Amino acid sequence: MAKKKHSSKLVAIFMLFLLVVSTLALYINFKSKSASTGLVAKIYYYDPIVHELVPVAQTIKGVDTRLVVLDVFNDLKNPPDKSLFPVITGSMKLSSVSISNGVCLINLSLDESELKTISLHREYAAVYGIVNTLTEIKGISEVQFKINGENRKYFSHYVEIDFPLSHFQGSFPKSVKANLFFPTTDFKTLAIEQREIPEATDPLVKCSYILHELFRGSLYGLPGLFSEDMIKNFSIQSGGIAIVDLNETVFNHPLGAHLENLFILSIVNTLTEIHDIESVQIKVNNHVLDSLFGSVDISSPIKRFFGNGDKYLVPYFSLQFNDNNFAVPMPVIARDYSFAKLFELMKKTDTGFITKITQKAKIIKESISEGTLNLVIDLGTVPSQKDMDVLKRTIVLSFTEIPGISKVNLSIGEESFLLGR
Repeated sequence: MAKKKHSSKLVAIFMLFLLVVSTLALYINFKSKSASTGLVAKIYYYDPIVHELVPVAQTIKGVDTRLVVLDVFNDLKNPPDKSLFPVITGSMKLSSVSISNGVCLINLSLDESELKTISLHREYAAVYGIVNTLTEIKGISEVQFKINGENRKYFSHYVEIDFPLSHFQGSFPKSVKANLFFPTTDFKTLAIEQREIPEATDPLVKCSYILHELFRGSLYGLPGLFSEDMIKNFSIQSGGIAIVDLNETVFNHPLGAHLENLFILSIVNTLTEIHDIESVQIKVNNHVLDSLFGSVDISSPIKRFFGNGDKYLVPYFSLQFNDNNFAVPMPVIARDYSFAKLFELMKKTDTGFITKITQKAKIIKESISEGTLNLVIDLGTVPSQKDMDVLKRTIVLSFTEIPGISKVNLSIGEESFLLGR
């Protein structure tokens, strides 16, 4: 009888063992299938043409949410379609990930200088490309950012990240292009760098955006004379006078006569790109000074190109640097605003910069209609598409420096282009 009970006990243990082994085998098989087949998630990439995020369905392997986040983050750097751009750079790394109550806290490791030079739309693409992708993962509803281990108000300059962000729907903010004046690489004069800024109808808001972008510095390697902590306040007075109030920190960076000239002119020319601004008064701690560093008189509002009532023709030339083209103004005092004279000045080859207008080029016809200059030109040659782009840019910048001209309707051969600054 005892022997029979012992046999039954062995059978029961054996059956229990088989049940455990079978359950474990099924679980392992399920896990392996899940890992091999993966889950389908949407990875968001950037379309620079329409300035939108585009979701692309991809299979993600793994079942651990934290590991999936790491895999997905790397996928953000490698869009499968050449028409799309990665929302993050190859140098950006994910230092740590933690998930609690649906909030995914990520700590990004990145180069501060790279972060400084990110454009408006690329900043939105980086932040919400990450957020939209991670919130597609089950168990994540919001994303909280840290940058290099720190909590920050902004990712770079425009997108606030000091609170958990949820899935973004809609379009990025509309933007406009602004012309910012920075020193050329040899510090001899100034060159224009175009920059995206948020669209604003209020001149005060628009000028504030522009001024902060100027003091932020060049995105493409042009020298800088500013730092963001130099700006204290900004306002606009009647008569189109912009008031730029600087902090005392400006005196921590003393400049010689020529660089002081470039410093002042960079601010004045950049702000007077705005139609409502006629001149700029520079102050320090709300005080009007005779000069910043002893060379340039800032005791009264300063006009564009230090204009003092003289008439100027301003031909623009091209500076090529770091695979980018910058427009360089070379103002000349003139008796009158002659279109023919300006066009001839643009042909000069002894400025140290590049002109795309040959000596054979000539103006065939010109007329003005409601602030638009209608200009028909015979180039005397057939330029490449790249040269044509540079040529159009320098022409519109040069001719819209003439008072009363805001646009150029340029005709070259059978092609016409309506151009603004």
